[in-house]
Amino acid sequence: MNLDQLFACTRSSFRDFYGELRRCFEAVKCFHIVEAGECKELPWPKGQGVYAVWLKQGDRDARSLVYVGMTGQFGHTNGVASLPDDPKGFRKRAGRTHPYCFTKKGPFSDNFEFDPLFPLSKIGTAPPEARYNRRLPISTLSIDCFETKPAHKIAPAFVEALILQQYISSEGRLPEANNKF
Repeated sequence: MNLDQLFACTRSSFRDFYGELRRCFEAVKCFHIVEAGECKELPWPKGQGVYAVWLKQGDRDARSLVYVGMTGQFGHTNGVASLPDDPKGFRKRAGRTHPYCFTKKGPFSDNFEFDPLFPLSKIGTAPPEARYNRRLPISTLSIDCFETKPAHKIAPAFVEALILQQYISSEGRLPEANNKF
């Protein structure tokens, strides 16, 4: 995608922009869909990049986007920038507890929980039933993963920012689970 294509995409609808971004990543075999009935079974791809959590019933339009996040970032050694290859990047999201959790056990197992009621330093010791304000069954969700390989030299933060910028331009707000309540 060149800059003219990028700017044309950002002037289009969110659905059209997202579809074009998806096609670009599919063309280089860096797009994956993650779905499962249980949180412990989520087949996260190897690698790192950006993930978008969607309601399955939607058709990948702005109304069905729940959350956009990323894993992996550029670093530098002796002034040389690099994107370390972290094969566990996406898989680490499965163990995250703030600002969301793919809950594997307890009263809300197999839910994507978000809108934490505690800060990061206290959520681990909070009672499971009181940690989050909102939750969605994992069986109702689909997760798109855009893998950013070091060879492509595209920062996950750039892809995440593109998706969120287009979403904000379209909807005037962040996706539901990206908002602070």
